[in-house]
Amino acid sequence: DTPNLTKLGSAAFYEFPMAKITLPDTLTEIGYAAFKHCAQLESLDIPNGVKEIPGSLLEMEQDESNGWASITSLTSISMAPDVTKINGWAFANCTHVTSFDGLADSLKGLTSLGEGALMGISISDILIYIPETLDQTSIGRFTFNGANLGTDLEIPSFITELGENAFGWAKLEHV
Repeated sequence: DTPNLTKLGSAAFYEFPMAKITLPDTLTEIGYAAFKHCAQLESLDIPNGVKEIPGSLLEMEQDESNGWASITSLTSISMAPDVTKINGWAFANCTHVTSFDGLADSLKGLTSLGEGALMGISISDILIYIPETLDQTSIGRFTFNGANLGTDLEIPSFITELGENAFGWAKLEHV
């Protein structure tokens, strides 16, 4: 119980052996790679005060066998629906997540989406797309790599550049 906690620093829970963490509603900032190497994490609830998801939030070491690592125990993520920034590699390789509350609503008003941010996200009831509200003209490398993008994807006219493997291995039929 930490009623005054407003910030988690970088790698705050580095290699912490936890399955679930509940962050206080007073939290407004989460540092880079705050949950780095938390291989046992099953659930993560990000409170409403957090408007920016940091880079490499759930970073894991690369796996020599496939080149990418993921937290295979993580099945549930919840975040405020009014998050405006998802930084690079924030949710990369969350391939076992089956519930991601807040993502669909956040995509409606997202202003910044970092490279690799949604790489591998494949949640059947959430259509992942490029929001019209982005303040950027490029989709960075690996941003939607391996993601479930439904059957159709429209690339908004303000996008002028697609990075390396921006949509590589994505589940998609038409662009």
